[in-house]
Amino acid sequence: MRDDVDNATVVIVGPAHPGGAYVLRICVATDLRVRFGRYAGGGLIAVPAGEYAYIGSALASRGSTALAPRLLRHATRSGERPPHTMRAKLLRALSRAGLPVAAPPGRKKLFWNIDYLLDDLSAEIVSVLGVRSPQNLESYLARALLGEPGVLPLAPRLGAHDSSDAAHLLRIPARPGWWRAVSARLRARCVPCPYDEVP
Repeated sequence: MRDDVDNATVVIVGPAHPGGAYVLRICVATDLRVRFGRYAGGGLIAVPAGEYAYIGSALASRGSTALAPRLLRHATRSGERPPHTMRAKLLRALSRAGLPVAAPPGRKKLFWNIDYLLDDLSAEIVSVLGVRSPQNLESYLARALLGEPGVLPLAPRLGAHDSSDAAHLLRIPARPGWWRAVSARLRARCVPCPYDEVP
């Protein structure tokens, strides 16, 4: 893996609010074929090795649909599979940002389209950008990322079934420094400065 993947970051920005939107940067180490739940009739979708961004939201004030629990859920796998390597770093960053954090789930039941990719051991969350806000910024972030050169949907509307967006699982360039520059632009568009960054 490249150095900027190994130096994963967790950045939480925005005013003191328990909900918000987020972007997960995911590194897929090997070519995969994934069933994303019932998407495309449950057919297998090719996921080439490379880097991806997933955009989601968790707007509740408390419970499992608030930002911190949702992010920790994404960093957890089902059954006896180990959590994503960065889950401990994510837990510390959420706590430092003042987000309500309960104990991370021990395992999860696959439900969202993205769960099926994140459950594979070849897929690792390597960076997280969380934007605390009472407004739903999920579509805004997805459109902003799709406006970046070289960013393409993995499959039409994948991960975006409850919106009119093109998709919320996007193939992103795997160039050194790309993620750092793009996440800085996204932060600047949403709020003036981050609460916390964990190098």
